[in-house]
Amino acid sequence: MHKSNGTCRMVFVFPTLGIAIKIPIIQIRLFFKRLYKILKSDTPSRHIYQEIILKWYNRASIKKLLFQGICENLHEYFFYLFFKKRFPIQPTYFSFFGLCNVVKAGKPISLSEIEFTSWRKKIFDIVGRDIEEDNHNFECPENFTRHGNDLFFLDYGSEKTRNFLLSHGKKFFGFFNDVGA
Repeated sequence: MHKSNGTCRMVFVFPTLGIAIKIPIIQIRLFFKRLYKILKSDTPSRHIYQEIILKWYNRASIKKLLFQGICENLHEYFFYLFFKKRFPIQPTYFSFFGLCNVVKAGKPISLSEIEFTSWRKKIFDIVGRDIEEDNHNFECPENFTRHGNDLFFLDYGSEKTRNFLLSHGKKFFGFFNDVGA
């Protein structure tokens, strides 16, 4: 078994079973610390509402601390169900309400520094500056695996990643799966 942590999910890989399990990281301690700070402040209730409800993308938002990993698990599962024939994305077999996803295990590709520079240039040549919408996932070769000669995406739970795939996925994977990385 191998374990790795992302920003909002933990992944346990079981190579002998051929599966990986993605579990959300729910930051309860930080949630209560943040909630206490907000409620203790002398700010009006409108400000509290904005902090709790509206600031989803703020790294320290309460919603993000509790629900981002669950949402990404659910999004990844449904995205696979709807788009598995359109994009080469790693199969998500099952999701238990976003609390646990069972996915096909894949060995992340690894590149040398020279190969990585070439990888980044290829991606930029394919999609241009739009790659900056989701730098983390698409500039990191470890988020991809290979099945034969085809490149498959391992982590597609975030909204930015899904939007990028919907806009550029066909062109992106078409290039890598026709030419190879």
